[in-house]
Amino acid sequence: METGQRFTVDILIEPAATIAGWQFNTYFDPTLVSVDSVENGGFLPGFSPGTIDNDAGIIYATYAIQTGPGGNSAPGTLARITLDAGSTTGGFALHIDNVKVGDADNNPLPVDVTDGYVQIESPTS
Repeated sequence: METGQRFTVDILIEPAATIAGWQFNTYFDPTLVSVDSVENGGFLPGFSPGTIDNDAGIIYATYAIQTGPGGNSAPGTLARITLDAGSTTGGFALHIDNVKVGDADNNPLPVDVTDGYVQIESPTS
């Protein structure tokens, strides 16, 4: 990404079981980017974008739940985060934590999380 550029990061999942609910927090470097929005990636309905705190560099409690029977077991996108790069160059981990994933009976499911990395660079001439 380049300074001053708007970009989108997708939070992806590859489930090993049927999922009926999920939640997580997202951490980012507020000296390099600000979050414009968090949107449903379409994996489950009942979506809440959470609370964006651009000063602290966190999105608190993004979640979605399946209302009614069912769930989803296909790979997909949980959430889509739109960020704006500032004027400073550098890189940071887009860190996901407090991850909770559950089945239709509200049983927790095991999860492995892989953080992303964002590099902000000066525009090329």
